[in-house]
Amino acid sequence: LRLAFASALAAAVGVGFSPTPEGEEDEDAAAAPGAVPVELEDAPGIALSAPFADLQREGNGCVVERPERRAMSLGQLRQLRDTVVSRCIAETWTDPFQKTFGLPNPSYGQNLKPEDVNLYHLNYYLICPACVPGGVRLEGLAEGDYAKGMAVTQRCRSYEGEAQGVLKSVERSPDGTVTATVEVSRGTFSDDSRCGEVFVGGVARGLPRRAWARKSWNFM
Repeated sequence: LRLAFASALAAAVGVGFSPTPEGEEDEDAAAAPGAVPVELEDAPGIALSAPFADLQREGNGCVVERPERRAMSLGQLRQLRDTVVSRCIAETWTDPFQKTFGLPNPSYGQNLKPEDVNLYHLNYYLICPACVPGGVRLEGLAEGDYAKGMAVTQRCRSYEGEAQGVLKSVERSPDGTVTATVEVSRGTFSDDSRCGEVFVGGVARGLPRRAWARKSWNFM
């Protein structure tokens, strides 16, 4: 357990995880046939951001193939502590989980203090979104009005928290569906049938038939 915990924490600060090799994509990660990019207007009042650029910069990580060898140095632990302290306060982290271990979470929606942050919070606020630097592609969404910078959300299982992000680009397919590329800021978007619809700009766009990342890191 401690090895897995250290491995996940190392991933959060750019240590001990490996990117998808250059030129390779995740399994089945190919653009929808005949998809055409759409030129989007900017959504008013919503700024695009790169909230994890400091964790994703070149040279800020390494590849350690075997999990049992992914220990953390004292300096890396300090970096993790500083990251949690600064982001938790500056970004006003709240407890995102409606349930824990199948029971209602009494802390749901309450502000977190840095000392209250656990691995589940870290996974939601940092590890998952930071590990998809190119964003995620949500394929098969409903047609409608889209604008660059629109807020994108999806509520999944109650113990996972709401996925959040910002719309980066859109492609339209011959079948009339949309593939949206989303810059993730919280949690994980999914095509799991147990998850809810994706909302773009507050409008329901359906459940994606596929959610995938062209470029991703992992700590497995």
